[in-house]
Amino acid sequence: MKINLTVEQAKKFLLCFVEDAKRIVKERKRQQKEAANKGKAG
Repeated sequence: MKINLTVEQAKKFLLCFVEDAKRIVKERKRQQKEAANKGKAG
């Protein structure tokens, strides 16, 4: 399968991908922090 992307489309796609990844990492860290706090409190 060959994908034809213009440079602009590729940039947009990568940017979305990076933003998504950042958001996911932030969520994970937040959840880990919450879990750690629950562990300390409990």
